[in-house]
Amino acid sequence: MGPVASQAGRRGAGAAGGAKRWPEAARRCAVPALVMCLCAAPAPAYDVRGSLGRLSVGGYVEGSGIFRVDPGTPRQWPAGLVDLKLTAEPHRKIRVFLDTHFLAGGTVQDGSHFGVVNLSDTFVRLSPSVEFEEGYVDFSHGDLDLRVGKQKFAWGRLDGYQPTNIVNPRRLTDPFIMEEQDAAIGVPALRADYFAHLPEWLRTEPRLTLVWVPVPIPARFPLPDERWFPASAGVPESVRIPGRDIAPRAMPPLPDAIVKNDFHATNRRPPQQLDEGAVGVRVSGLTLDVDWGLVFYDGPETSPAFDLHSVVFSPGARRHLARGEMPTASDLFHLQADVNLEPRFGRILLAGGDAAARYGGFTGRLEGAFSKDRLLPTSVDTLLSNANLKRVIAPNLARLVRQILSGRATPLAIGALSVPRDVVSWGMGIDYTYHGWTPLVQVNQTFILNNSTNLLINNVDTRLAFFVRRNFLRERMLGELMVAQELERGYTIGRLRVTYSLTDNLRLRTGYELIAGSRDTLPGQFHDNDEAFLQLRYTY
Repeated sequence: MGPVASQAGRRGAGAAGGAKRWPEAARRCAVPALVMCLCAAPAPAYDVRGSLGRLSVGGYVEGSGIFRVDPGTPRQWPAGLVDLKLTAEPHRKIRVFLDTHFLAGGTVQDGSHFGVVNLSDTFVRLSPSVEFEEGYVDFSHGDLDLRVGKQKFAWGRLDGYQPTNIVNPRRLTDPFIMEEQDAAIGVPALRADYFAHLPEWLRTEPRLTLVWVPVPIPARFPLPDERWFPASAGVPESVRIPGRDIAPRAMPPLPDAIVKNDFHATNRRPPQQLDEGAVGVRVSGLTLDVDWGLVFYDGPETSPAFDLHSVVFSPGARRHLARGEMPTASDLFHLQADVNLEPRFGRILLAGGDAAARYGGFTGRLEGAFSKDRLLPTSVDTLLSNANLKRVIAPNLARLVRQILSGRATPLAIGALSVPRDVVSWGMGIDYTYHGWTPLVQVNQTFILNNSTNLLINNVDTRLAFFVRRNFLRERMLGELMVAQELERGYTIGRLRVTYSLTDNLRLRTGYELIAGSRDTLPGQFHDNDEAFLQLRYTY
């Protein structure tokens, strides 16, 4: 598996022990050259039969790049991706599937060595890298289908955000442009589908899906120096602690203390044992032209969540003690902190459902879920506010002073960066096709129950979205426009995308991503990251 990234997020961290660094120019040029060479070749048909059954090989090669609107934002290298899919059918009731990604470049800023992505890591700094996206075996017997191996699940019916699509964690290393299915991380699982046969007069065709995920798999998150690392999780280089806020009333005001922060991100392995796995159940069917589904999930939280650990010490006090001298009071006001961002894991319960129906040219979709103990993000600014620092320091001032002057590194429990809350989420969308145009309007709403903490999601969060699609040039070009507006805090996301098929196997995609809003919202903290993008994909 890939190397342990215990210091992956430390600013300026180099390659792991002795790994050979790719020359920068070679890394930038090799990928586009590989893509163009493969794109120039005709599409081969890899489909052979032998004594062991049928074997098919396919996939795609893609080169992509982004163009920053604000050059002050973190860069993102051009990326090259080779997707390789293998399908084997050794028996008419058995199918084997493997999907592998070879990736170079992209958001990784200090990727200096090749490796296989470790499913236990939240922070990954590998370039080039190999990841086994999916790999499973299908067994079919009558009305029962079994699938064993690493796989992805696509539950829910809405566009962009599905409240019931909970089984797979997500990659958030490039959260706005990456396709939804590509963003999902495959999990090792056992899946069983049973197709029931009910009396014809009931007019329904039910399907029961049981899923067991034996061990938790974490979400993938960007590192502190990467383009899509959120500002809400970043720690400033220094923090001023107002002395007037932490001194007891009987004491005169203290001078302000300046704390310099050494901020880094460290991987923490989830509790990968069988009693920490997940169980999912989905019952779906078609009744009176309504396609419906009911979902239950009991398992690990699959959204990213974090703890922030801070240890404070006085370099001045340590220098005095090393020379055999007594520390002075001034040593208390020039401190240093080792601040570590570490993944946090929890368990949730979720119950929900979805439905879709057509009427004339209209298609309506409805989806909703109640979830218990979702881990929701707050901001580092909240944890470092004067009010919170006073709450943490003032009652423990005497103890902290003794420990710091003795030269010890003292933990400072400033609070949790993710907190558990019960959540109700629902959404509804309607689309219509008219003369080749397909507009879609969707509303999503989230209610956070019994919450008094300042979170990055409003207690009532309402998002309106508008999508429109249209084919042009005899369906060789597809235009897509998406605009989403949140009402309570006012963030906006917009995307314009055009896809043109140069040949049957070669497509060109370009577009623009717009993000606007307050830093106190999940998308709005990326408001400086507007960008244009370009992708070239060859499918074989």
